[in-house]
Amino acid sequence: PKATSPDSPASTIIRVPVPCAPCLKDDCPTDHACMDRITVDMVFDTCCRILDS
Repeated sequence: PKATSPDSPASTIIRVPVPCAPCLKDDCPTDHACMDRITVDMVFDTCCRILDS
């Protein structure tokens, strides 16, 4: 959906599927699982892939 799509074609999305996503809420009514489940390793690996390309 347009509301949750990246701003740029060069954007990279890092996400972990959760049942409540995309909720489109400003305040999380649950446990921020969509953000808390993204690990440092996931971000690091994505950054390395981008820098290597």
